[in-house]
Amino acid sequence: MLAGGLPSYRLMKILIIDDARWQRSLLTKILSAAGHDVIQATNGREGIERLVDEPTAIVCDLLMPELDGFGFLEELRQRGSRVPVVIASADIQRTSRARCAELGARQFIAKPYTAEVLLHAITQAVSPDEASSC
Repeated sequence: MLAGGLPSYRLMKILIIDDARWQRSLLTKILSAAGHDVIQATNGREGIERLVDEPTAIVCDLLMPELDGFGFLEELRQRGSRVPVVIASADIQRTSRARCAELGARQFIAKPYTAEVLLHAITQAVSPDEASSC
């Protein structure tokens, strides 16, 4: 267990893509407390640019300006990137989940979520033995 009672997980470099500053701040706090390095981007276009930082995993919102989460996943797929993506969104429609899975997202978690749910989803996403749960 780490500080704050959070379970320990494999340490990673995680790219957070969300247009809401408070959401990025909250995610950074959770992930940093678990010992992870965090990279931030405010939209999908900026997220694509941050791929040069070689993240281990990505946590991405769906509804954002410039390039939304769907567009980000499409761009990631076109580039042949295999970085696992966790979609974290308030959009919980089955069609959205299905489209995310079709575009390669490994996990989908509904906002709001707990730190434990987030960390578990990331761990599942990076595990090569786990199937997508979108």
